[in-house]
Parts: sequence; structure tokens; C-alpha cells
Amino acid sequence: SGHGDALTAIKFISGQSVDALPFDDAQFDAVTSQYGIEYTDLEKSTGEACRVLRPGGSLCFILHAHEGRVVEGAREDLGWVEFLLKKQDIVQKAKQALKWSKRADTAPATHHKAQLRMNRAVSVLQESLNEIRAASERASAPEMLVSAVSLISHTHQVRGHFDLPVLEGKMDELALEISAHGARSQALIDASRSRDQIDALAEQMTVFGLSDIDIEPVNNSADEALCGWQISGTKIA
Repeated sequence: SGHGDALTAIKFISGQSVDALPFDDAQFDAVTSQYGIEYTDLEKSTGEACRVLRPGGSLCFILHAHEGRVVEGAREDLGWVEFLLKKQDIVQKAKQALKWSKRADTAPATHHKAQLRMNRAVSVLQESLNEIRAASERASAPEMLVSAVSLISHTHQVRGHFDLPVLEGKMDELALEISAHGARSQALIDASRSRDQIDALAEQMTVFGLSDIDIEPVNNSADEALCGWQISGTKIA
């Protein structure tokens, strides 16, 4: 198809620093970034983008809006990360329940102490899981909460098939996944730009030789909620 032919003509160059592009001045008719360039040193990367743009060429960036829906969701997700790992301390509770359940599973029937500790640890865990289930009904994006409950419940159910270190390792993996989700959310928040910052970026672009700079909100197609800012301009001939 025509689109297929166009794609074969595109050369992808990976592993390059956007702060120091490996191209001569005035090499491209257009430079664009969609929800990416804000994760860089924006002053340096914008300068490089303008440098490699030919006179008359177009530049267009779309950046996360600090006031927008996506950032709002990232802030909510950060709250749920803290809820899981700190307030509920769900990974440690799951490990305790697994430890005492494994001991009770192999202890003699007369070993009431192991059974009592298992019951206590499992009860504490179930209470937290119930609170997380309730929280998932309030969350705008409940996937992380639902997934944590599902994984912990399943791991406890199949504990008889695995040694304790394997089960604890699975809980450690869950903690890392939740922490990584939080780190991604924080990075998005930190990279987002307010309208004032976008206005400052527009002024910077004029210093780098762009004109006809235009700023437009990028809204969600379903409910018109603000998601990002589109800023575009033309390299002065």
C-alpha cells in the first residue's frame, strides 16, 4: 500500500540524546514529539529541535498538561501506591500470612500455637484485602488494586505447591511492580507543564528562531477534559 511504501522509507535512529542530536543544522522539514520531549531538559532539547529544522519547517510538540486529566490520574495512582505499600503494608502482611500458613500446613494437628498464629495472620491479611477491594470501587483506574488482591489471594491458595522463599519472592516482585508504577506516575507529574510554563516555552522558541507560535489545549475526545498542550511554530526563513 501507499502507507507501507512510505514506512519503508523511514530510517529509525535509536539510542541518541535529544539534547545533542547527531544531525547538521537545517536538515529536516518537520520536528515533532508527542508526550515525550517533556521528559528531557526542555531548554536543550527544544534548542536542538529548532537547530535541525530547515527555514520554513514546522515544529509541533504535544506535552502533558500539569492541570490535565492524565496528571490528575497519575496523582491518584500515587495515592493508591502509598495506600498499598504503606498504609496497608500489604506485602508484609501477605508474607506473614504465607509464613504462618506454611508452618501450620506442616505442623502436627496438636500444634495449636502454629494454627493460632496462622489464623491471626490470615485474618489481618483478609481485612486489608477487603479494604483494598472496597478502595478499588472508588478508584478511577482500579487495575493496580484489583491485580494486587488477585495475585496475593492466588499465591496464598497455591502455597502448598511452592517453598516459602518462592512465595516470598513473588510478593517481593509485587512490591517492585507497585513501586515502579508509582515511579512512572511521579515522572509523568514532574514532566508535565502548566500553561504558564508553556507560555515560557513559546518565548524560548522565538529565541531559537521560530515564529507564528500557536498554543492549543489537547482535550479528551469523550468528555473534552484537558489532557495536554500542543505548541507549534515555523522556523524563520
